[in-house]
Amino acid sequence: MTTELFGPDAPDWLNLDNDERTTCVKTGHQRSVWHVALPDCDVYAKVFTGRGILDQFKAWCGLANGQREWRNAVSATAKGAPLATPLAIGVRHAEPTTVVYLCRAFVDGTTLPKAWSESADVAQSRQTQNRLIDAIATLYAKGHGAGLCHLDGHPNNVLVRKNDSGGFEAVFIDLAWARVKKHALETSAAAASLAQLDHFFRRVATKTQRLRFLHGYHAERVSNEVRRSVTDRLRCLLDTIHTAHDHHTKRLAARRDRRLGKNGKYFSRITLGRGWSGMFVLKHPRRHVFDLGDTENRTVADWQTLMAPVASDLERAPSATGHAEAPPGLALNVKRPTDLSQRIAWTIWGSPSYRAFVETHRCRHRDEPAPLILGYMEHRRFGLIDLAMTVNPTQP
Repeated sequence: MTTELFGPDAPDWLNLDNDERTTCVKTGHQRSVWHVALPDCDVYAKVFTGRGILDQFKAWCGLANGQREWRNAVSATAKGAPLATPLAIGVRHAEPTTVVYLCRAFVDGTTLPKAWSESADVAQSRQTQNRLIDAIATLYAKGHGAGLCHLDGHPNNVLVRKNDSGGFEAVFIDLAWARVKKHALETSAAAASLAQLDHFFRRVATKTQRLRFLHGYHAERVSNEVRRSVTDRLRCLLDTIHTAHDHHTKRLAARRDRRLGKNGKYFSRITLGRGWSGMFVLKHPRRHVFDLGDTENRTVADWQTLMAPVASDLERAPSATGHAEAPPGLALNVKRPTDLSQRIAWTIWGSPSYRAFVETHRCRHRDEPAPLILGYMEHRRFGLIDLAMTVNPTQP
């Protein structure tokens, strides 16, 4: 295996885009994930590219993401936690700082949400889902028994695949933010780790299936312990998971709310010049929760192209009665302040269009139903807002 990874025919791990054996499967902020086909096995390479002195300092101190994931994976594997097998770590300290983490591919594995979705489309879906639940319960029980606390243990960081006996087996991935403790996790730490999984199961599974998971997890955790009250421990676990889930939900919602104030892959500020600016949805983050129909994702350039004619029409129209023709598939709700005092109030505390946009997405971040608003625009004259509008899809 060492020869395949570092021999004369091994890939250049710092330049994987120039190798025919590699395929880029995921990209993110300063990170890319590559599938590498070697003669005897498949490998995943996670390449972390730093920028600036701070990232270089982190790499020298061993605190870069890939370095943390390597240490956590090695420690967890030694204690018997089920995860994608770590193979190697490499660091280039020169600018640009690069860390490459290699792990063995979980062949034919897929993420838990995708596996759950596929299980609903097969014959005897309930039996298939029960086997899947049993595999996930075993995964978390063994991981927690080994002292592994996956702080980023959302369902997309769990891979599952079918085994020869007709059931499933599962492993953890992406352990950069994990903690490996000396002893098995206590109830509070285990419940905090299970909160993200419970958040997923509340949306897709029945109460009976969720209870089946907890019974399977609990039975696996206490099977080798001395005699204790199983009922009391299970009730304690249920209460603690409920508390941890509420805390997790609030933390997730607050993190999603912060996206509304900055440019990113979900929202971005749009400027058209001549006093026009606003915020629009680029990628719909809750598509798996809300039925969005044919509503599509759009880029910054798409929104600028769509809204430029609207802005021009409103500029040419009379200030009190003018309106603009909405682009196909969209509806406009235009509002104008009645006097100078209202213009000042809108400028200081936000226009009704801005407040409606923020409120609807705050509700949707908490999985609460709210009318979808795709964006809002404001026009300023002499620094004061004299027009605001929301952009909605025409379909429900």
